[in-house]
Amino acid sequence: MKKIWMIFIMAGMYHVIALAQDLVVTADGDSLNCKITQIKGDYVYFTFRYQNEIRNTLLPVTKVKFYQYNYYAVSDVLPFQIVGYKPEFPHWRLAFNAGWGYRTPRIYDGLDPIAKEHVKKLKSGFDISFDASYFFTEMFGAGFKYDLFKSSNIIQNLKGDITLNFIGPAFAMRFFDHTKTNCWFMNYGFGYMGYKENMSIPGESVTMKGGTAGFVIDIGYDIALSKNWAAGIQLSLLSGMLSEMEMTTNGVTQKVKFEKDQFEGLHRLNITIGLRCNL
Repeated sequence: MKKIWMIFIMAGMYHVIALAQDLVVTADGDSLNCKITQIKGDYVYFTFRYQNEIRNTLLPVTKVKFYQYNYYAVSDVLPFQIVGYKPEFPHWRLAFNAGWGYRTPRIYDGLDPIAKEHVKKLKSGFDISFDASYFFTEMFGAGFKYDLFKSSNIIQNLKGDITLNFIGPAFAMRFFDHTKTNCWFMNYGFGYMGYKENMSIPGESVTMKGGTAGFVIDIGYDIALSKNWAAGIQLSLLSGMLSEMEMTTNGVTQKVKFEKDQFEGLHRLNITIGLRCNL
């Protein structure tokens, strides 16, 4: 489990943002990797890097042989270093996802073959989630996340279903490509995780419920379909541990506390796809 978390965290630390940059060819034949800020009157205004120094300058149009926007795939100048830079980006990102979820905790020893097979079948199920994020800058934002997982199984006379949910605030990051349309997305959330399991055999029914603190990490990629809509794929990891639950057997409820080595793990891995709305 720790290795999976490390993969998620490392993936979030090593994204490189590629920003397209412009080309200006002077009358003397020099090619400048720069960012054209405006062409006004008889002058071309641009920002470029010269010997590790950012310079904002201008050239008469008579001394510019050729220019082209977005000529270079990688920029030497960061956006905030450009005179008059005003970032334009969608502030809201609303995302709906649906797909497959898998509970990762191991199955405890000592179960009979039928019960073991039942628990194994309940480990995978259907997962849906909704994210709403507001971005203060092009890269950083905050919002909330809701995630719902459900699984069910019937084996011989044993029936059961499990419902897990997560809700809580989240910190969001996104990394646009040089076209400013597609992007990598990351979500780090901390909140409430709920657990409910129903089990029944002829003559007996059991319901177990509990809640705890948990957290989630999402990593996804959004592909633009239009100005405001995108499709995406997402990998999510959720984690939490239950130390106690309420167990109701044939209408009688009691609280059950677990030993430390018997905590109920709520860890889960989700692979989902969905739609995003960027406003």
